[in-house]
Amino acid sequence: MTGLLFTPQVETAANQWRPLNAASLLPTALHPRGISLRDYQSELIAGIYRSWEQHRRVMAQLPTAGGKTVVFAAIVNEFVSRGEGVLVLAHRTELIRQAHGKIFDALGRRVGVGMIKSGIHPSPLAPVQVASVQTLAKRTKPAAGLVIIDESHHASAKTYRDILSHYPSAFVLGVTATPCRTDGSGFDDLFDVLVCGPSVAEMLARGYLCPVRVLAPDPSARIDMKGARSRKGGDYLEGELTERVDKVLGEVVPTWQEYANGKSTLVFVPSIESGESVLKEYRNAGIGAELLTGKTGEKDRENMISRFTKRAYPVLINVGVLTEGTDIPIVEAIQCLRPTVSLALWLQIIGRAMRLHPDKVDSILIDHTENWLNHGLPEQERIWTLKGIETFEEKEKRERKEREEKVRDEFVQAELDLGILKFVDVSTDRGARVALSLASWAGICNKRGYKKGWILHRFEEFFPDASLEECGLLRRVLGFKHGWEKHFKAKLEEKELQSKFSVGSPQYQTIDVSAVA
Repeated sequence: MTGLLFTPQVETAANQWRPLNAASLLPTALHPRGISLRDYQSELIAGIYRSWEQHRRVMAQLPTAGGKTVVFAAIVNEFVSRGEGVLVLAHRTELIRQAHGKIFDALGRRVGVGMIKSGIHPSPLAPVQVASVQTLAKRTKPAAGLVIIDESHHASAKTYRDILSHYPSAFVLGVTATPCRTDGSGFDDLFDVLVCGPSVAEMLARGYLCPVRVLAPDPSARIDMKGARSRKGGDYLEGELTERVDKVLGEVVPTWQEYANGKSTLVFVPSIESGESVLKEYRNAGIGAELLTGKTGEKDRENMISRFTKRAYPVLINVGVLTEGTDIPIVEAIQCLRPTVSLALWLQIIGRAMRLHPDKVDSILIDHTENWLNHGLPEQERIWTLKGIETFEEKEKRERKEREEKVRDEFVQAELDLGILKFVDVSTDRGARVALSLASWAGICNKRGYKKGWILHRFEEFFPDASLEECGLLRRVLGFKHGWEKHFKAKLEEKELQSKFSVGSPQYQTIDVSAVA
């Protein structure tokens, strides 16, 4: 089977398989009609097909704004051209319509593309069906040799599992920017292999994404999440968030006016109550703003987004609606009032501002939370696996035994000594980022009773390439003797050298198609 790519026969009931044309090692989907693929998208598709040689269920990862819908639309084109039915699953109206549109562009009028959704007239004879998960769960399942799950980090839900049980012989492709659940665990129980595209940093360097400057407040101006309760394995409770957002309402409009005045801005809030409060603040200041929630009617939602896209007003506030499937390239700024324990949600929020647009050089994210501190900047390198990632809370528990001493009370004042401003550009000002990080970690240690080793670990994780001067700043915060920074810097350099020559043995197969020539 080496070197051959396999796809289901038209007679899937016979459960027989045929190789693609052995004269061509790449599927014809790499040159689909109506779609122009970027190089990394072609490489990702090739990696997916290579994985299908040995595995049925493949998960593919590509950063937000990287064009996941275009990728699977090209693959749909390939399967349809070989006589196979295709089912695309999504859980939101925006995702369903976006997928339907891209697939229609790829196939043209030569092939029907149906939509299975409440209120939409069905097209049962169409070989491609784009379905609402909620609607399809109650209807007859269409025949398909390929099942695609859009935003597949939701695929662990029972509704998805029940639908997939109807397709035991079909190829399955899950696509997502963030292959991890809220609690940080992965999807090794649902997929056989993970295929990763280029990282955010790589796509930024190649000009495929718009850079985002993250502005972070000092600890006194952040939404304080100390003692906040969360659901087991889930995010913070809505009531907890609403109360805390109310305490910084007075900072919302002045901050926007200072750093993002006039820019097309998406504001993320945790609840309808918070959204209404923020909307009132903007309108009282004479700034055009609208509020979009899950209760907003479909026509009103379309009108609201259309007017925002045409720059009829600058501020669109939303409650959990514009995190996925939102294609609004004009977004120039994000204002985040939505604390979260979920790395996936944080990266989805940032991704709304990373789409390219002729009028944008970069975008701004004003983070009123500790999200950037807990989850990192968008371009931070992340190693995705089917097993997921280790959460911030899990790291705290695992490392607590290694901590030896409490950080002294005066370290909380480190930000004053280091001259931190109320808001600083932590994306471009590395010195400010290092100083603010150290000050914040010192404050966390002091409040929670952590030991100095915790700050050391965080520093190594966030700044593995720290300069001698930055190591000296760490020494001051930890209260170590002069000269310690030289030994610590040497340790960092030794680790970097070792990492260049180390060879890992991953437990799960991961194909990094970004490295394919």
